[in-house]
Amino acid sequence: MTRRMSDVQSGTSSPSSFSNKDQEIHHLQKFLKEKDKVIRQMSDDSKSLQRALETIKSKMKESGNIVELRRELKEERRLNEELRDTVQRLQKELQDLQDVSARRSQENSDIEDMVQQALHISVRLDKQLMQVIKNDEVVDGIATEDQRTNIRKDNELVRRLEDDLEIEPDITRHQIAEYEDRILQLKADLTEETKKVVKLDKELISERNAVEFLKTQIEEHRRMAELKQIRENKLIEFLQTKLKASLENEEKLHNDLASMNMEVENASRNLPNFAAIVQNESDRTSENLEESREHNAELREDMENEMSIKYEKLEIPMEERERLINSLALTNGLKKILEVDLGRTTEELTLASNHSPARERKDDNVSQNNNQVHYFYETYKTKAIERKQVQTIGAQPAPRVIIIPLSTSTSVTPKVPILPRLVNVQMVGAGQSAVSRATSTSKIDKKRHAANEQQPESSREKKKYENHEKRLYKIQSVQKVRPPSKISTRVKAKKALELIKKQMQEASSDSELSEDERSIEQRQPTEPTQPIKSPNSSKKQILSKSGACIIYNVPAKSGP
Repeated sequence: MTRRMSDVQSGTSSPSSFSNKDQEIHHLQKFLKEKDKVIRQMSDDSKSLQRALETIKSKMKESGNIVELRRELKEERRLNEELRDTVQRLQKELQDLQDVSARRSQENSDIEDMVQQALHISVRLDKQLMQVIKNDEVVDGIATEDQRTNIRKDNELVRRLEDDLEIEPDITRHQIAEYEDRILQLKADLTEETKKVVKLDKELISERNAVEFLKTQIEEHRRMAELKQIRENKLIEFLQTKLKASLENEEKLHNDLASMNMEVENASRNLPNFAAIVQNESDRTSENLEESREHNAELREDMENEMSIKYEKLEIPMEERERLINSLALTNGLKKILEVDLGRTTEELTLASNHSPARERKDDNVSQNNNQVHYFYETYKTKAIERKQVQTIGAQPAPRVIIIPLSTSTSVTPKVPILPRLVNVQMVGAGQSAVSRATSTSKIDKKRHAANEQQPESSREKKKYENHEKRLYKIQSVQKVRPPSKISTRVKAKKALELIKKQMQEASSDSELSEDERSIEQRQPTEPTQPIKSPNSSKKQILSKSGACIIYNVPAKSGP
């Protein structure tokens, strides 16, 4: 302002002030032109935005490809970003313009002040000029005319400047109002554009979801198509294989049909000969059948007779088995008595003070006898167990066994002291035979006579067994009893050895009999075995080592 005031003041004295004013006016005009250009550019940008929005709307309305829409959305996003940048830039320019307009308003007010000052100066100059003119009209006629013309020119320029200065603030105000309207319009357009952009983003997200859904569906359809193609290929291969197989079968059937036709032709040719051959064979077979029937009837009668004879013969070994079972109890009792006597003798020998050679020999004899007794007993026991295992291999379910403990007071009175042969008694379940078949009547009679010769009287045996039981009871009840003499123990041991030897001989003979019976059973496996009831009882009692009675239930005979 000070510079301008100084310029104005100096302009009164120099004509260069008018040129400065012209320059300022020129600068102002350039500035206004630049503002017009900016406004035009903003209007063009708004128009381009409207066009872009219209194109976006038209493209959104149009039904096109998803890929193209995606590409167009990307382009629209890029354009929106550019427009946002331009809007921000324009906002900055508008702010700068507002600042410039504020400064220009200040400058305009300064210009008005300067114009008023210039007017005052011009009025004062006019007055001075009029006075100078009045005073020097005569002297300087020619000079005054030139000065007047110059002054008139200056006045015209000043008036023009005043007019321009009066018009310029109105124009600037009008332009500022237009700029503000444009800014408001651009802000409204910007809000609308932002809303549209948000809407477009939402639509883009929905379209993206739709595209992803369509992609998943396309992948599923593709996968289903591949699976379908694979199944169709497999089906085609299977059908091809079946077709080949059917063609091969058809060829085979054709060949078989041709061969069968040939055979039929040959058979039709040989039919009369074949009928005669068949009739001869049928006659021959009918004759053979009648002969075989007669032969079978004879064989059946012979078999029934033999069976009846053998069943009668088998009753004797059953009785012998019962006697053998009863003899087991007696042998066990005798064994216990002998064991007690042997124990007493060994104690007496250990307690005796004299060790004479005669007594040592007697002790050696007693120990040898004891060892022999034990050896014979163990060998018999092992043989009996082996026979039992051999005979029970082919047996059906085992029979019911009841163990009844026996006290020392009870006494079993077997009829005959025979060696226990548990192995030869075959325990039989329901529906099985308990008896094997005999080989011949001569062998059975011989064995029966040998057993009867060895049998003592039943009353003597009963008394003997009762005496043994009494002695056993006395030994168990009394702690200190006078032991029997050494001679009696030796005699008893010898007798026991003789008895065991006899029983071993009987066992060997009976084992031969059982082997013969088993051979007969193997020869006749088809014959049904029937259980035979023993004459005494259907239960068999055996005295075990532990002093218990084992009762085997043997089923009774149901008849041949």
